[in-house]
Amino acid sequence: RFLSGLFLSAWDVMFESPGGAPGFTEGISHVLQSLPQEDFLAVLPDLRLAFSVFTPSQIDRIARSVAQLLGAEENEITRPGEQERLYALGLELDNYASAAIG
Repeated sequence: RFLSGLFLSAWDVMFESPGGAPGFTEGISHVLQSLPQEDFLAVLPDLRLAFSVFTPSQIDRIARSVAQLLGAEENEITRPGEQERLYALGLELDNYASAAIG
C-alpha cells in the first residue's frame, strides 16, 4: 500500500531520467527481494494494484529498467509469461476438443 501512495503522488520521479531517479528502482527492488516468499506473496495483490496506475508503456519502461538492474536479457522480459502460455494451451485444447466433438 505504501507503493500505491508513492506511485500516485510521485510517479514522475520514476520517469525523470531514462533509468528513473537514481536509487529509486534499486531501492524498491531491494526491499521486494529481501522479503521472505510468504510475505512477498501476501503483498503481491497490493503490489499489482500499485503498478496499475502506470500506462502500458510506463510499465514496459519500468520492466526494462528492472531487467537491466537484475542483468536480465531483453528476450526474458518480452516473452510471454507462464500464465499466457497456459491460457494459450488451454484455448488450443478447447478448440481441438470442440472440433473433435463437432
